[in-house]
Amino acid sequence: MPASPELQHTLGKTSGFSGTALHTGEKVTLKLHPAPVDHGIKFRRKDLQDEPTIDAKIENLKTVERATTIGEGPVRVHTVEHVLAALWAMGVDNAIVEMDANEPPIGDGSAQPYVDLIRKVGVTAQEEPRKFFDVRETIHVGSKTGALLVLLPDDKFRISCTQTGPNNQFTQFLSLELTPAIFEREIAPARTFVYYEDVKPLMDKNLIKGGSLENAIVVRGEAVLSKEPLRFADEFVRHKILDIIGDLALVGRRVRGHVVAIKPGHAANADLARAVAREQKRRSAVAVTRAIPSGDGGLDIDEVMQILPHRFPFLMVDRIISFETETKCVGVKTVTINEPFFQGHFPGHPVMPGVMQVEAMAQVASILLFKLAKSTSRIGYFMSADGVKFRKPVLPGDTIFIHAELTKSRGERLAKAKCYCVVNDTVVSEGELMFTFLCGNNCRAVLRNRTRCDTRPKLLAPTSCHALRTDEGRGQKQILRVLLNRPADPGFKIWRRTDVSGNRRWKHVSRIRNRTPQHDERRQNAGRQPRKFSRLQSYRARLHRGRRSHFFQQWNIGWPRSGGGSCGDGRAHRRASILPDWPVRDHRRLLENCAGRSAIHDRRWQPC
Repeated sequence: MPASPELQHTLGKTSGFSGTALHTGEKVTLKLHPAPVDHGIKFRRKDLQDEPTIDAKIENLKTVERATTIGEGPVRVHTVEHVLAALWAMGVDNAIVEMDANEPPIGDGSAQPYVDLIRKVGVTAQEEPRKFFDVRETIHVGSKTGALLVLLPDDKFRISCTQTGPNNQFTQFLSLELTPAIFEREIAPARTFVYYEDVKPLMDKNLIKGGSLENAIVVRGEAVLSKEPLRFADEFVRHKILDIIGDLALVGRRVRGHVVAIKPGHAANADLARAVAREQKRRSAVAVTRAIPSGDGGLDIDEVMQILPHRFPFLMVDRIISFETETKCVGVKTVTINEPFFQGHFPGHPVMPGVMQVEAMAQVASILLFKLAKSTSRIGYFMSADGVKFRKPVLPGDTIFIHAELTKSRGERLAKAKCYCVVNDTVVSEGELMFTFLCGNNCRAVLRNRTRCDTRPKLLAPTSCHALRTDEGRGQKQILRVLLNRPADPGFKIWRRTDVSGNRRWKHVSRIRNRTPQHDERRQNAGRQPRKFSRLQSYRARLHRGRRSHFFQQWNIGWPRSGGGSCGDGRAHRRASILPDWPVRDHRRLLENCAGRSAIHDRRWQPC
């Protein structure tokens, strides 16, 4: 049976006490009030008009010089770390701290007065569960003063602190797991301390006006000045732990992790709290509620699967939430721990692979182009991915909003799109993708199986491929296929030999000029020698030498229904384009044993 979640707590009733503020030296009365669930800890300035309140959040942190100061607008509250540490460590999640000045009373320089006040009124459980920050990976911050704080994964909240003074005096170390009982006994009684050399500079800044040996310890050389003896032999490091707890309370969630601190201070503590808050914001589901429309505004998963050929586990789009313009759309992918790639990427630390994010961007961009073309009979293939950057890791539980914008297109065959993925209003990956769309049928398979492809492409202009089908009645079952994707390559020639009997045979010559007897005669009349035959031309010339009825005709395979000249037999010829990246041997293989006379008379082009 799963353990019940920890619940939020607030104060049992209102209570308070009065005292002197440390830095301003003013008399102040503080009261702690209960608060509803999810209220958090807020400070109320009763001495100001309208009694403004300030959330105890890291976003409201203003200064950290010798104390932690928070504020909103012109309103400030100074030295909040002791009261925050007491409330947080004693299990209070929601409370209102009411004061009639800008700084709470210092008491005896420790958090003990606040712990006594909380014990007096008690705490009450509420209905909502507590909010935690579980450390998944190491977070560390440092400063030029030598301070270093590292936050490590742990099931509990634990602090290991090393404190050292000038010239490594009073070096102390303490490590403990924080609970309300341990805090009350080991940490809360530790008093604040100051080095004698810092007293005058602080007084020159109008600080520590309310400081005295009754509420602070002064360290002068090897001597310790105080109205009473040290409460602990390592009281200094214990008070540093007290400050860490109070400053981390500004995160707004209870931390489950191990803090390792060396020479900590309020500035370094605040930097760690900011780092934790940034990580929490990154992990959160979408901070701003987004409406996911249905109907014409987007596509649900069934409609997405009708467009994309991908299926589990490579379908990376859950739905399209909107088509913002004709060239923009936004898709959604919810990442769960059940994704198959998490099994090996990485065990114990699941992170979504960057290539899967790129695949998700490509699928959303493909849907955009398919919608514009109003057809889904093609398959998109990657051609390039430029400027790809992965800025933040994507973890289980994240919801990715995939934005795609079509920037360039060549007809409806080639397209370039600028895409980026957003998690919690933060860009986690981006890139500029180029892809091409080919016929959904496998043209190579059609050629290999000698089958007819009857699917007419509706997206490419001109059509993606064509087949010149032979007359099956004459037993000719070869298919001449010419892929039409690029402008014609003038270096590629297909020749046809015709004799008096009307029999035609196909020959293939690559990158040679069209040469006829009339051409050689013109060259001789101009005083130039006839060109030498190529090997294939010489073979053909020897084979048919002396037969005046034989002549060569150039047959340019062409675009369907395109214009053109005529061949020697009066028939219109066609032009075609050949993929330049096909090797010559592939052209020859396609043209081997092609049909004879019936192919010329039939000329039926079957688009696929």
